[in-house]
Amino acid sequence: RRWAPTPPASPSRHHGIAHAAVLWRRHPRPPPRLLASTAASRSSEPRPAEEAEATVTVITLGWFGSQERHVRKYANLWEDRLGVSRTFTFRPSIPAVFFPKLGQREARAFMDAVPQPRGHGELVVWHVLSQGGFTFFGTLLLLLESQRRLGGGGGAEVDEVGNTKQLRFSALVMDSGPCLELTPRDASAGTMSGLFSGLGILTEDQATQLYATSGAFKWAWTGLWSLYKSLWYDNWREEILRAFWRLGPVPQLYLYSAEDKIISCENIEAFIAKQREMLAREGRGGGEAVSAVSTRRWETGRHVNLLRDHPAEYEAALATFLDDLKKKGKRNEEREE
Repeated sequence: RRWAPTPPASPSRHHGIAHAAVLWRRHPRPPPRLLASTAASRSSEPRPAEEAEATVTVITLGWFGSQERHVRKYANLWEDRLGVSRTFTFRPSIPAVFFPKLGQREARAFMDAVPQPRGHGELVVWHVLSQGGFTFFGTLLLLLESQRRLGGGGGAEVDEVGNTKQLRFSALVMDSGPCLELTPRDASAGTMSGLFSGLGILTEDQATQLYATSGAFKWAWTGLWSLYKSLWYDNWREEILRAFWRLGPVPQLYLYSAEDKIISCENIEAFIAKQREMLAREGRGGGEAVSAVSTRRWETGRHVNLLRDHPAEYEAALATFLDDLKKKGKRNEEREE
């Protein structure tokens, strides 16, 4: 099926960066596009003027195998309920999450398409979903670092607080991940769920239980995963983690569930503990470094379904985080003055 441009939608503050699956079709790749959302504002209550005018942008990175309608719900929440003035969504393609070279190509396309921050004081929040979103986020960090080493090519000059001419990292929201390393079971659950659950071929429970219930599948997957680790995953994972640690004490909120069947809460909490350890060890940000990491854990809730399973509490966690971020930004501006 040939790719064709989407007709312009009605004006909206939300934009979706064209799904990068088009990169892997047989036809020539179209240029990256920003599409206006067809979703109208759903807020029934007027937002305060000061919040409507706040210079905040949220970039949401979807998970492995995510669909546009799923990722857009997060953008709608930020805009309609939390008063964010601009949002963008991006769903990394499946090949870009599996293979470093393809991930780098897609990261370059993303950087070409994403708009510049609106002024020095704008806050840019990254809402990263699951391990797939984190892998793509880490690939972006690696690309920025490589451009800086080559002399700032592409306008990727990084200052001491992690800002660049193309990308800015004011805060991070991590949903249902990440982990330090995928186990064969977690990798199997995430891959099968991402590939087949959305197509209706397997339910999420069937996808996550396949590794444990089928001896033949477990044997085949273990061999394939071992080969993939040695060829690509181990080095790529370590490079991404090192790039993430170098990002420094950017405010971070981790949202996860104790009953996550894709990435266990123990693995997510191990990542959080390591992040706090790295911040404390490097001493970046003074006494605020470790406190930059905050968490919200639910005892129930499915993988990347916390917004659906706990809508009010999820919104409240984001609202508190955003309010704290705005207050911190205001204090910084006052100090500069």
